[in-house]
Amino acid sequence: MTIQDTASGRASAAPLSSLFTAFDLGTLRVPNRFVMAPMTREFSPEGTVTDDVVGYYARRAAAGVGLLITEGVYVSEDSGPSTRVPRLFGEAQLAAWRRLVEEVHAAGGAIVPQLWHLGAARGDHAEFNPELPSLSPSGIAPSGAQRGRAATVEELARIRDDFARAAAVAKEAGFDGVELHGAHGYLLDQFLWEGTNRREDQYGGSLEARLRFPAEVASAVRAAVGPDYPVIFRFSQWKSGDYGARIAQTPEELGTILSTLAEAGVSAFHPPPAATGSPRSPRPPAPAARQGTPRSASRAGPRSSPGCPSSRSAPWAWTTSSRSRGRRAAAPRSAASRPC
Repeated sequence: MTIQDTASGRASAAPLSSLFTAFDLGTLRVPNRFVMAPMTREFSPEGTVTDDVVGYYARRAAAGVGLLITEGVYVSEDSGPSTRVPRLFGEAQLAAWRRLVEEVHAAGGAIVPQLWHLGAARGDHAEFNPELPSLSPSGIAPSGAQRGRAATVEELARIRDDFARAAAVAKEAGFDGVELHGAHGYLLDQFLWEGTNRREDQYGGSLEARLRFPAEVASAVRAAVGPDYPVIFRFSQWKSGDYGARIAQTPEELGTILSTLAEAGVSAFHPPPAATGSPRSPRPPAPAARQGTPRSASRAGPRSSPGCPSSRSAPWAWTTSSRSRGRRAAAPRSAASRPC
């Protein structure tokens, strides 16, 4: 059987049996190449996952999905606007997560939470902790509207530590790894994109400066969870509502972003597909030209799901040579009903 490459129009041999082969992601052995991408659900009143949510994930593990990535999970009191998005803080919330992880493991699955801070996308009318300001690089939402305000350097240090604490708590709760949400116009992505990062300090300006805060978060998370625990980073060129946006204008810039994050401690990258009608994401240089950048690569395929743009092509995902120690790992494939 062959699978059509929509980017090139060429058919290539791709036995479906390869989808059922195991791979290693740090210390995690994933039994197959099926990974469920995050989907925002908001079925967790007061940030606590319910029996229904536990069953939702456990059923998918029992059906044979190799790795589950949860819906976006708030890392702090000011991460987002909803009272129904799950949180990774609070005694009741963490007890419920432990039970969910136990059920997923009992069903034979593996699961990682997606650590989420919305930044300016939180808006100015949050239901959850409305008295707290929405913090971001420059107080600019992906739409270009003014939302909240720019975070101070001290506030950024606190947010960095919130991500690290959430990752450590996730590990203690039994999760098999974590994913950092750095895509779709949320906080970490807002630093990467010139459209939302107008800072004039060490966190804004050049590409290297815009990378600094996401890399600091990745480094803090790595320090909190240890050297081999899986840390995935989700990235995107496009933003929710702006499918022409780009964090990288060239393959070399994309290589700089991914290699810097890999050096900071990221184990694998989760790229969403590019949107129909948008400029295609730049492909990285040929392997021979990628000295010092992540070594193994896999391609996330096209998708078309309700509520998500269909795709013609997708960026490349790399596992890091330093963390994966030469093992190849398939990038998680998006199958979300709504980008999370």
